[in-house]
Amino acid sequence: MVPLTSLQAAAQKTLRSPPLRARLGKATPCPHLHCVWFEHSPILGLQSVVIYKNKAMRRHARFALVIGVLLLFVTTAYPKSYQASRYDVELAVEAGGDLHVTETIDYRFEGGPFTYVFLEVPLTESDGLHQFQGFLDGRELRIGAGEVPGLELQTKNKSVRVIWHFQPTSDSSHTLVIKYRARRAVRRDEGRDLLLWRAVRGDRSYRIESARVSVICPPGIRLAGEPDANRKSAIRQAAGVIVYEVGRLNKERGFNVNVPFPQGSILSRPPLWQQQAERRSEEIVEAFKVALAAVSPLLLVGILLVVRLRPAHAVPKAAGPTVVTTPPDNLSPALVGAVRGSWSDWRVALATLIDLGQRGFLEIEAQPKTWTGRDFKLRRTGGTGELTKVDQVLLRLAFGTNDQVAPVVPIRKVQRQVWRHWGEFTRALREEARAAGFLDSDRESTRKKWTVSGLITMLLALTGVAIALVATIPQGRLTPIVVAVVVGSGVFTLGLVVLGLGSSFTRLTDAALARKHAWDAFRKHLKELASRKSQLHPDWLASYLPYAVVLGLGSQWAKAFKDRGLQTHLSWLAGTEQFEGSEVAALVAVLSLSGAGHSSPGGGGGGARGGGARGGGGSSGAG
Repeated sequence: MVPLTSLQAAAQKTLRSPPLRARLGKATPCPHLHCVWFEHSPILGLQSVVIYKNKAMRRHARFALVIGVLLLFVTTAYPKSYQASRYDVELAVEAGGDLHVTETIDYRFEGGPFTYVFLEVPLTESDGLHQFQGFLDGRELRIGAGEVPGLELQTKNKSVRVIWHFQPTSDSSHTLVIKYRARRAVRRDEGRDLLLWRAVRGDRSYRIESARVSVICPPGIRLAGEPDANRKSAIRQAAGVIVYEVGRLNKERGFNVNVPFPQGSILSRPPLWQQQAERRSEEIVEAFKVALAAVSPLLLVGILLVVRLRPAHAVPKAAGPTVVTTPPDNLSPALVGAVRGSWSDWRVALATLIDLGQRGFLEIEAQPKTWTGRDFKLRRTGGTGELTKVDQVLLRLAFGTNDQVAPVVPIRKVQRQVWRHWGEFTRALREEARAAGFLDSDRESTRKKWTVSGLITMLLALTGVAIALVATIPQGRLTPIVVAVVVGSGVFTLGLVVLGLGSSFTRLTDAALARKHAWDAFRKHLKELASRKSQLHPDWLASYLPYAVVLGLGSQWAKAFKDRGLQTHLSWLAGTEQFEGSEVAALVAVLSLSGAGHSSPGGGGGGARGGGARGGGGSSGAG
């Protein structure tokens, strides 16, 4: 919880900010009351706010100060918005395919202040944009950066950004107009000359109450079909003018017009931008053909090698009993996890901790429940018996070294500590598994060769694609780029397949695989016992608990005993009085908190902005 003095300091720092003091209202010192008097505060909506300074009255004013600043933050989170009450677009089509565009937008600004509005007009579907003119409330603006009021043009790679600059304005309405000429914006399409124009952008951040799009056709030219639009609208034609009337357009909705003319009536040939787009499409198709021809033999050879070599390294089928009702052998929970391939599983560490508790080396103690939830702590105890390498490493990670031993550690901290040093824990588990004769060095070597080969292949593919792109992108040719990407993707996929196959190869000996088969059968038996149809004996909870945890059934196993009202004594679990004396309920809480069912312990304001459209319109915003 943040101290009140810290909130006061933050509040005082905020109140000293000139923009916020201006919004708070006029500040007048009052020496008699030792306070600051804010008159006519527009932010807080109050006639006055008193902030006391003397010690006697400060305590009573602290809460009011904090609330006032919080209200300030809340009220300034969404300080302004805007929308268009009207959006009119006029498209005058000329012979030759040029398009004179006039966009008239009636903006209604709420809050503020606003100092600019911008509109982006794409360059991708015309042979260029020219003759820009901007107007603000009927007044023509000078074009140039830094003009206020003025019109600024920023040419980018694929668009021209038009910015209206004006004096700060709030809670007002203004009419903005932009005029420009789009050269050869009409296209050739399926035996027609087609005007396809996105008149209103479809990914804005503001709503449009109503819109009108007027298309003025060249004199004496009839249409080659009915005009159309991408949304429902009222369309009427009169004297060579097509008018689209549109109702409300929400933020994500745009409006595109489609007006067909007879072929040759507007264009003598397709526009340059369309010819370039068609050539790029043809180049991409040809490049894909070349790339597939290049990558197919490589993939075929790789698949044949995988198919030929895979059976030699397949996991042998283990023979053994299919029903096991007791632990198959006396393996430690950690080694059970090893033979089942759980090398990076937190449940191996948790099962080992529970096993250490049952052997008297530690105790798990429930802590009183707080507003953040319930926690458990591990307490180091004496214990008797021999500690394995895995036991020693886990105890050291949990409680520290001999020089710095922490006798009591929260279980959450143990999780984080073990996860940070998981490599050390895994190395100890690998050494113990190798000493037990569970790891085959030849199989480990084969597995490593396949996984390393897959990783190297993937890395070479990515490197090759990066070098090819750097060398070919400046030339602007699509064929080398597509070939590099397709071939690189094919090689990367081959490396990914090799990596996956290598990871599927076992590193275990045949004896370890036989034990794995037996423990898998025992897991199936525990899962059946946990179902409501089976009878449970109270002693089974403690006897099978470490194995249930490492087999991924810890929480399910404990809840089965809790649901049936079975109780048993768990000497390593303390603080159970907080669970009405139910050690099973405490155990369920421990397993739930420590993630027994999981594989790892990891346990602006200031303006409105619109999005962009991909043709004809552009993106728009204000601030």
